[in-house]
Amino acid sequence: MECAEKQLINNSYYDIVIIGGGLAGSILSMRLKQESADLSICIIEKKTSFPKKVGESTSDLSAMYFRRLGIDHLLKKHIQKSGLRFIFKDGSEFSSPSYKSIANGFQIDRSIFDEDLLTEAKKLGVKVFRGATFKNFESTNDKQKITYSYEDKELTITSKWVVDASGKQGVIANSLNWIDTETNLNTAASWAHFKNISAQDKWDTLDANEWNSKAIGPKEHSTQH
Repeated sequence: MECAEKQLINNSYYDIVIIGGGLAGSILSMRLKQESADLSICIIEKKTSFPKKVGESTSDLSAMYFRRLGIDHLLKKHIQKSGLRFIFKDGSEFSSPSYKSIANGFQIDRSIFDEDLLTEAKKLGVKVFRGATFKNFESTNDKQKITYSYEDKELTITSKWVVDASGKQGVIANSLNWIDTETNLNTAASWAHFKNISAQDKWDTLDANEWNSKAIGPKEHSTQH
């Protein structure tokens, strides 16, 4: 039985296949490897490089979780959050700075962070197929089959488990017609970049003594509400 399993691994068998190599897929693979280094895991990732995303900010709890993964050296590449500022229409301001502790969150550049996480996963022995496109998924009681294209070839992986970490693409959910198109969450977000505006010190002149005495960073790194 042991020899048969080794033969399967040599023929593209993995204990776990993760579709999507972004933050969710990479972190899952890292946690699994940290718990059981003998697991054979592969990631199928469509993008050859990760794009920037808007408004990526960790909470204190998520920052603590990332640190427990042993990736503090990756977090240090990003801006440590200084807390929240509330500016009211009458010109008054309330500052709620985060005190320096293990729990401080970060403003994350996802194009850098996601790339670094995938690199860390590879270091733990996760096999990554980059620039691979999902094609098909078949499931039976004892095995899963994933067909994908990679380097102009159509290949098939067999595994015990498949995790769909493809985000809003939902490749497995779409292939199985699990997508609920009737639900409208009625949510929205807006953002913009501005040019040729005055420097912050020209208009942000209120002196916040609590901020200046307690905060771990400048106001420029805070989130304004």
